[in-house]
Amino acid sequence: MFAAAWAPLRSRWPCAIGLLALLSLASSGRTGGLTTPALPSDFFTTACTSANHSIPLRMSALVPLSASFSGPSAGKWNLALRRLPIPCPTPFTALIRVAGSSVNPSDWKRARFARNFDGSSQAGKPIGTDVSGTIVALGSICGSLAVGNEVWGMALGGAYAEYALIPCHLAARIPASSPMSLVDYGTLAVGALTSLDALLRAGAPWTAEQNITVAVTSGAGGTGVFAIQEAIALGAARVVTQASPSHAAALRELGASLVVDYHTSSLWDELPPDSIDVVYDTYGGKGTAARAAACMRSGSVYSFVLGGEMYGVFSPTSAERKLLAQAGARYMDYGLLNASPQMMKTLEQMIAAGQVKAVTSKVYPMAEMGQAFSENAAGHVLGKLGIVPS
Repeated sequence: MFAAAWAPLRSRWPCAIGLLALLSLASSGRTGGLTTPALPSDFFTTACTSANHSIPLRMSALVPLSASFSGPSAGKWNLALRRLPIPCPTPFTALIRVAGSSVNPSDWKRARFARNFDGSSQAGKPIGTDVSGTIVALGSICGSLAVGNEVWGMALGGAYAEYALIPCHLAARIPASSPMSLVDYGTLAVGALTSLDALLRAGAPWTAEQNITVAVTSGAGGTGVFAIQEAIALGAARVVTQASPSHAAALRELGASLVVDYHTSSLWDELPPDSIDVVYDTYGGKGTAARAAACMRSGSVYSFVLGGEMYGVFSPTSAERKLLAQAGARYMDYGLLNASPQMMKTLEQMIAAGQVKAVTSKVYPMAEMGQAFSENAAGHVLGKLGIVPS
């Protein structure tokens, strides 16, 4: 509930508790074993927005209608803009007026198959994770956050909309003096937090005495641009990567000391044996782990990020994992991001110190999401594509 909507109930605790229990049961259609009418779809919206007349009852949101089996390269996406009820915050979430979001491979894969990774249907439901905007209402247990704060973080799905819910523990306030725009902040969360989490699991932070070299397989991708910056911030002495020549200068500016043109050579051909401490593989190219093993030091880590930067990813085979083990490298299958408040705080500090910044190559309106998905799926975007509601 909104703090404003909750306040009148404080003096009527028994009634409030009973009402909450009834609403919880009624929302599932049953009370005490008796079937009850389902609540109207905008019941919570109406109740929560009655104290704030500036919040409309409905919003525009992008939803997948059904699976797009033609594939992302065909540029065909079964998407639609729909008018949906605006969600109401729980005690631990905030409602924000969305300023920006971005495209991650996980977003367009949900759209393509109209399903979540757990197999549940996503058809007709808003998608999108990265988000930034202004808090217009919030739950009663949100710490120091307040209505009017500009924030960024991870939405509870549905970031491709005019309004979205964000968990308060995964929302960070945007400093008024920040050189980045609200839309830039809307491109940060998934890519920057995934890279930070993977590097921390690989042993960061490091000391100067360790003289750590980190290899990022796809430096220009949506996680790679953050990994380069974060590896340097976490103490790496050297970051090496590969990319198209058109992206090389930008990656050097972010901190990469070596950028190999993958059209004419391979990163692993340019590196001597026993020279790499951490491989951060966000690409999933066939045979990557086998070639990397020849360059890795004893005690090194090969981190493979599930999902990668391209549509067809290839996990290291059992034979490749044996090669890594023979080189003395530890293989780490990253899995899925499990963001925490501490990770958000660390990333906030890096941003405030000027160590990490957004890399937004282009901004699309939500109505052109299909084009944005196709461009991201093609795999040649520098950094992130920003998305704005209109």
